[in-house]
Formats: sequence, C-alpha cells, structure tokens
Amino acid sequence: ASSIGSAAQATEPFPSSRPSMTQRVEWRAQAPCHTLADCTGREVCTLNNRCDCPFAHGFAGPPACDIFTAETTVVMVINLLEAFVATIATFISSMTLLMVIRVHPKGFFLSCSISCTMASATGVSANIIYQIFISTAGDFWPRDQVVQDNINTFMTFIHATLYICAALNLGLMWVEFVVASQRAEHIATNLRTTASFLYVFAVVWFVASCLLLVLCLLVDLYFFALWGILTTITGAICTVVYIAGGRAMCGVFDRAARRCQQSASQGTIDSPSFAAAELQKAHRMRLRCQATRRSYLINGWCGAIYACASVVWSAMYTFELSHTVLWLSNCFLRCSVYFSLCSMCFWLFVCVLVEESSRGLHAGTDNLFGRSRPSLSRLVSAIGTVAVGDSRRNATVQSVPAAGATQLAEAATAPQCMPLEEAEPSSQ
Repeated sequence: ASSIGSAAQATEPFPSSRPSMTQRVEWRAQAPCHTLADCTGREVCTLNNRCDCPFAHGFAGPPACDIFTAETTVVMVINLLEAFVATIATFISSMTLLMVIRVHPKGFFLSCSISCTMASATGVSANIIYQIFISTAGDFWPRDQVVQDNINTFMTFIHATLYICAALNLGLMWVEFVVASQRAEHIATNLRTTASFLYVFAVVWFVASCLLLVLCLLVDLYFFALWGILTTITGAICTVVYIAGGRAMCGVFDRAARRCQQSASQGTIDSPSFAAAELQKAHRMRLRCQATRRSYLINGWCGAIYACASVVWSAMYTFELSHTVLWLSNCFLRCSVYFSLCSMCFWLFVCVLVEESSRGLHAGTDNLFGRSRPSLSRLVSAIGTVAVGDSRRNATVQSVPAAGATQLAEAATAPQCMPLEEAEPSSQ
C-alpha cells in the first residue's frame, strides 16, 4: 500500500493542484465576462461582470442553471397569481367585446373593446409560456434562455402597446367630445382627431420601442430599462388623459341629467309621456356618469400603483438587489394593468347595456344610439340635443296651450332625437 501511494505521488507531483468538481463549478460561476457571449450554458453576464445564473428566475447550479431554489418557488407562485388575474381580465373583456358586437358593432366601442381583449389575452399568453419554462427548468420549451427572454420581451411589448392604445382611445374620446360640446361644434367627424392622434402615436411608439428593444437584444440589457422608463412615462400620460377626460365627461353627464329633469318637471302636466321619456333619459345619463366616475377613479389608482411598481422593479432588476421585492413589484405592476383594463370594460359594458335597454324601451321615439348616426353622437346625443333644443322647448312649453298636448310632445321630442350635426347653426 505504501508503495502504491508513493507511486501515485510520483506520478502526480502536485496532488492539490487539480480542482474538484465543486471547485470547478465555483470557479466557472465566477468567470469574468463582458457580454453574454463570454458565458456558457444558461449563464448570463451579471452586474459585477461575472458569469452566473439569471437573477430574475432564481435558478442555481451554473452553467446549466436548472436547480430549483426558494426564489424559484416565489417566481412560480407570483406568476400563477398574475395568470389568474389576467384570466379574469380576459374573461371580462371578452364578454364586453361580445356584447359590443351584438349591440353596437362599430365605432370606438368596438376598437376599445378589441384593444382591451387583446391586451389581457397577450398577458395571459406570456404568463402561460413563462410558467411552462419556469416549472420545467427550461427542459420542455423554450430550452434556450435567450429564446425565452426574447419571447418575454416581445409579449411585454405587445401587451403594453395594446393597453396604451385602449387607454388613449377612451380618454381622448372623452376629451374630444367635451371640447366639441363647449365649442358647440358638430361631431360629424366621428372622432377623426382622436383616430389621427392614435395613428401618429402608434407609429412613434412602435419605432422608439423597436429601436430600444433591438438594442437591448444586441447590445446591452440596460436598454430594456430605458424602454421600461419610456413605458412608465407613457402610461402616466395615458392615466392623466383618462382622468381629465373622465372628470370632464362626468360634468357633461350631470348637466344633461339636470336639464332632462327640468324638462320633465315642466312638461309633466301637458305631456306625461314626454316627461316620462325625459326622466328615463336623465336616469341613463346618471348611470353613465356613475360608470365614468368609477372607471377613471379605478384607472387613476391603478396608474399610480403602476408608476411606483415600475420604478421599484427597474431598481431591483438593474442592480439585482432583492429577488422577492422584484417579483412583488412585478405582480403589482401587472395586476394594476389588468384592473385598469377591467375598469375600461366596465364603462363600455354599462354604456352598451344602457343603450340596449334604451332601444327596448324607446325603439320608436328615443333613438339614442341610432345606427345611422356617427358613433360619438350615438354615445351622448341626448346631451348635445338637450342643449340645442333647451330654449326652443322651454318657449314651446310656455306658449302652447294644454289642448295641444300631443303636438307639444311631438315638438319637444323631435329636438331630443336630433343629433348635433343636424341642428341649425343659430340653435347651436
């Protein structure tokens, strides 16, 4: 035995110079790097220029990075929670889209509901793909870490784009209608200003986002942080526009409801049918006002949570500070977007539901959303027409005797059904 040991020492003069498997793994995990190409397997080049497993996923065991840890469990649980909320948002937006197609299959109702549905569905798809990757440690699909990151980046870009388009579509519609009503202008343009702005914004957003994301994939991951900052600023602008338009629209709905209430009180004796129609119209205006107020309040809170969570997520991801805080901020960020989409669908659902009920109750006289009118005049035709025919109707109520109750109802109902673009310039 002693001769064998001495022979081994003779053949290997420096026995301690050969590293063990653990030492080789530790040395490989601390290998210096400058780009992703300097690392092997699923390793990435970390903040301190060392090859290691990706910080966001929580895997261990470089270079394969397929060993589950407590951080990986946190990722799986939070991703499942995000997928659950996204599924609820997809169901709500899909039901709203089906109702819009059945009742009002064109105009900004349809475009906004489609954007909400596609945004929530994209979020669900991204969560499902990532859950497959994280639960199988990349052994099923996609096997490559770079491919998974590219898929996640692409899905996040589509999700953010659709959400921003939906928020701007609804918020700018409110702003455009309020401005048109204050200027007493006709609305035959059918939201062309809003559509033009959205087209220009979509082109600028697409070009800027593609440039930053391509630089992120080819040059450095820090460009993804810049794209996140751009997304946060754009989301804040969308939230401000949504809240401002919603508050102004609530004022318009309130004034329309009060005018309808006054008209009903003035025509109760001479024309009970006309008074009943005015009361029902005032009730619909109040319903829209309540839905608008709840929608922009929810959207405002979600926008504030989104902005704060984006800042925290960017700091945690860029400097690799805390894995748990990173994913908690990501959960708040994603869920705030889904709740915001649900608030938009809530407004659309209430307005379409009110439209459907108004068609059933007043199919002959109260054509509030007639299919021959532009979509914006269908939404709030009663608002503008009350202002158009208010003085004319009051004069008619005071001058026509009680014997002409039927003629009075017809004369008072006609301006109510007249859209703004058909009114006379003097009455406008």
